[in-house]
Amino acid sequence: MKLPEIKICGVTNLDDLKCIIELGADFAGFNFYAHSPRHVSPDCIEEILAESSGDITKVGVFVNEAPQRILEVVDQCSLDIIQLHGDETAETAEKLGPERVWKTFHLWSEDDIQNAINFPSDAVVVDARTKTQRGGTGKTVDWKLAARLAHKRKLVLAGGLREHNIQQAIKEVQPAIIDVCSGVEKLPGEKDPDKLTRFIRILHETSAQ
Repeated sequence: MKLPEIKICGVTNLDDLKCIIELGADFAGFNFYAHSPRHVSPDCIEEILAESSGDITKVGVFVNEAPQRILEVVDQCSLDIIQLHGDETAETAEKLGPERVWKTFHLWSEDDIQNAINFPSDAVVVDARTKTQRGGTGKTVDWKLAARLAHKRKLVLAGGLREHNIQQAIKEVQPAIIDVCSGVEKLPGEKDPDKLTRFIRILHETSAQ
């Protein structure tokens, strides 16, 4: 089984960024949504990135932000990917450049799958949400619906992924990318190096089966 690429989201500090780079993660996610417990400012991320070394793809997470503001943050922080995690339209994605956009969908029905298939973006993110949180909820998504979408689109699987369920999630969904946040944290915005190490080791073990 091919190993999915690994995105660690909700990175807020230099130590955590260094850790995930050393462990071989492919993507680092920075949350610019003001109402998130993992919110960081562009100035903070610019400073962190200036002090870090190593190669990792940088993902900025935005929720219903104006396209011009997103582009300003992308330029300031030298972001590689724009993850739209709100109610953004296809028109917004076109303005930003679909080739560098990931769009998040919450799968509840066949219509949601079709909307995700048709959206102009490089990849689609499947995540869980609650009434107050758009992501980082610790809840899993419907893996059966996610698996159907993974056959049609490059899929980033998020939502409640942890050591105990990541192998099953990969087998059932077969995503292109695994996106973990709360499952490798001590507290919101503070990663746990031991959890990170075990999580990534399990991913590698799964790919070898």
